[in-house]
Amino acid sequence: MHQIDHIVLAVQNLDEAIKDFESKTGVTPITGGCHLNHGTKNAIVPLSNFSYLEIIAPDTDNKIFKGSRWMAVDKIQSPTITRWAMTSDIKSSFNDLINNYPNTFGHTIQGNRLLQNGQKLSWIMTKPATTPLVDPIPFLIDWSTSDLHPCHNKLPECGLIDFSLEFENKQIIHKLSKTLLKDFKLIHSVRDKINCIIDTPKGMVQL
Repeated sequence: MHQIDHIVLAVQNLDEAIKDFESKTGVTPITGGCHLNHGTKNAIVPLSNFSYLEIIAPDTDNKIFKGSRWMAVDKIQSPTITRWAMTSDIKSSFNDLINNYPNTFGHTIQGNRLLQNGQKLSWIMTKPATTPLVDPIPFLIDWSTSDLHPCHNKLPECGLIDFSLEFENKQIIHKLSKTLLKDFKLIHSVRDKINCIIDTPKGMVQL
């Protein structure tokens, strides 16, 4: 079964977004790290079912990176869910998905980050594009080479209550509702949008 690995909330300022999230939910996001090759940095909020919310922002301290940042973080005017990642409970399915859905995903990249406890986060993913602003078609990620998942040993304080995908293009809905996204709620709309409602210590919050 294909499932949500994480949901990407793009923001303009990470420190301010962390404070705002804590104020609304009573939960403090966990500082993540920097994506040196993409000019961004993040924090995460573990959700139910080993999924998580990634809060991502431009890394203005990175003076080396040039160009457009991924996840459309350069294009937002306010906090926006711009992307989401899909994974599978079958390790071999990462390549199967890429092969079964040609021209759907970006090229494959690898990444890793050493944690303070000496363990290493390692992942393989299809690279999300810098455009459009919101892409309800997921990118893929595989953690099978990693020492652990980002949510490992972190008890979630928030639960994912509702998740839906809005598409302007009816043909995409018709195609993907029977295949790649058959387990998800798809809605025809005037614009592409990713909707997410989480349950928090302060009640339900729509992101």
